[in-house]
Parts: sequence; structure tokens; C-alpha cells
Amino acid sequence: MLIMASVDKEELLGLDVHFDGHHAYVAAGAKRFYLVDIRKPTNPKLVPSVDTPGEAKGVYTISSLAYVADGDSGLRVIDISSPTAPNEVGFFLTPTLVHDAAVSGDYAYVANHWDGLRVVDVSDSSSPAEAGFIDTPGLAYGVDLQSQFAYVADGDAYFGGGFRVVNVELRIEKRQELENQRLKSTVRRPKANKIT
Repeated sequence: MLIMASVDKEELLGLDVHFDGHHAYVAAGAKRFYLVDIRKPTNPKLVPSVDTPGEAKGVYTISSLAYVADGDSGLRVIDISSPTAPNEVGFFLTPTLVHDAAVSGDYAYVANHWDGLRVVDVSDSSSPAEAGFIDTPGLAYGVDLQSQFAYVADGDAYFGGGFRVVNVELRIEKRQELENQRLKSTVRRPKANKIT
């Protein structure tokens, strides 16, 4: 193996990277999300970055959006359709630190430290909303997806944990079923008139 090129910048603390097409997207710690042009892998170039309010710990890109796990500032949604002018279009705040995120369809799956795995509906990227969560026994640090399963790195020396496999499809179906039941119970039916 051989390091062929690098981008060295003091504040570019590379914590996570995801690539799509000609760009690498780097979660770079203290308030930074960087884009790197990798069309020439032997000569990568920094393009404009986005200051995020927290600490960018993880990044996942899909289509023209980047989902940044931004520590105590939740999940940030960045429009990357124009790599020279990325901008935040939405965010979702969580109760504790966000370490990682993965996206499938209309949902982002967020490793949420003390609070396990959060499922966030990102169908409207400007207004993400919680769709469900499952607390895990450890501290959720990482998440990846395959099919209907979320694989969660969930460990801590003091609280146990380790590795969790979560069937997220069942969780979302159950949440929708409960919401449907709630809506049915709030429908008011007219009272029958009493005949005397």
C-alpha cells in the first residue's frame, strides 16, 4: 500500500469520510464539514466547507444531500447539489450526541450515544422529524444499514453493549400502526339523541 496524495489542513480533523462521484465528503470535527474534489486522486483539492454548529463526527451522502452527524447539534442536512456552494437546508436535534448516520429511502438512522438508535423521517429535508427510536444497552457510536436491518456499534466499558442488529422495518411499521390507532381513537362520533 502507498499513500499517493493527501490534503493537509490543521483544522481538517478527518473523523469520517463518504464519497459520491467526484467528491469526498469529510466530517472534520470542530464545526466543519469539508468537500474534497477527487477527480484527480493524486491531486485532491479542497472545495468550500460548511461550518456546522457542533462537532462533525460522521457523514453519509445520498443523491444531492449530505447527512452530517454533528455531535450535540444533532443531524444536519446539507445540500451538496452544487459542490462549490454547499448549504444547510435542515436539521434535527436529538437528546444526546450524534456520532453517525446512515440513510435509506425516506429515513436517516442515527447513532445517538446514550439514547440508542433514532429513526428520522427525512422525506422533507428542510424539516426532518422523528419516526421512532430504540434505546440500546450501551452507547451507540456507529450505524450501517443493509436491507431492513440497522447494525449498531453499541459499546462502552462501563455500560456493556457491543453490537446490535435492529430490524428497523418492524419498528417503523409498529409506529405507523400506533399512529393509525391514535388517529382512530380521536375521531369524534356524534352522540345519539336520547328519546324520552
